[in-house]
Amino acid sequence: MITPLRCGVDTLEATFTGTLDPLFADELQRRKLSAQAHNQADEMMLCGELFQLLPKGQGLWPYVVRNDDLLIRFGTAPRVPAMSVRLLAQGLASRGVDALWGKAREIARELGLFYSNCTRLDVALDYQGHWFTFEEMLNVACHATFRPVYPNTVAPETYQFGKGDLVVRVYNKSREIEANHHDWWKALWRLSPDYDPASPVYRVEVQSRGALLRELGFSTVEELIESLADVFAYGLEWCSLRVPNGDSNRARWAEDPRWTALRTAFAPGTPLRRVRPFRQLMGYDAAVRRQAHLLATVGAALDSEDYWQLARALTTDAEQLIERELETTFSALVEQKRKRKYL
Repeated sequence: MITPLRCGVDTLEATFTGTLDPLFADELQRRKLSAQAHNQADEMMLCGELFQLLPKGQGLWPYVVRNDDLLIRFGTAPRVPAMSVRLLAQGLASRGVDALWGKAREIARELGLFYSNCTRLDVALDYQGHWFTFEEMLNVACHATFRPVYPNTVAPETYQFGKGDLVVRVYNKSREIEANHHDWWKALWRLSPDYDPASPVYRVEVQSRGALLRELGFSTVEELIESLADVFAYGLEWCSLRVPNGDSNRARWAEDPRWTALRTAFAPGTPLRRVRPFRQLMGYDAAVRRQAHLLATVGAALDSEDYWQLARALTTDAEQLIERELETTFSALVEQKRKRKYL
């Protein structure tokens, strides 16, 4: 029996073209040097979002900023996209693909950059029920010859079909989140009334690269978001579990009903409100750094360089906000932070 729990985008990557403003590029370089000197990430704001600028670049991109929701790489070389963005799993789960992609586009527009193409899209279905044995998966009809099984065929936890432009994976998601300490996934699964906390959760994932997505006729991320179920179904038709019938041509075998249940179950779920573990609450030193950048941002907005005047004004307005609009007390807010845990 197959019990679908949640479907959606697990990873999305896209590139943007254009030229970074020299002043912005200089700021990135200055902050990177500061991060390297202090051996820790430097904080910066982009369109109201706080990011960590890492001390090291990645591949062709010398500058990398990230938070829990987005990873953004900036390049300055002539043949390197000016910006590459990756929508991360936690941000996709908490904010949804539409909102998170909208924020990525907003950052690009603010920097004067233009959408180029989607370079990777991972869509996934989490389910409970039947775990496919190695013997059963020998009946998969797929053109891919690359079919690794991890960690072994005796006790398989991951089946992979293909590499490069199109990859289909079936794996034990519960085992993966235990290894990576990503327990917030359980909060998503609990949104399904069919979720059984005592049973493992498995995942079927279709990973598509840019060349294939363009071959399928998708030119924008917005088009892809509207067609996630089609992309998922394409992957599970390309890689299909069949029922042997004695015919030497596996392509003429009927599709296994359990595979049909997976292929037709994809329906994107609703985003969960933002989740954060207690251990990720900001430490004192990080709070001091954020305060400095926050006051600098307010100073730029109000055209003022008077630190203490800005600090007093911000403190006074924050106190009034707590009392009048939030209708609570500062002590109550501190207690909420102290009790913050995963859902």
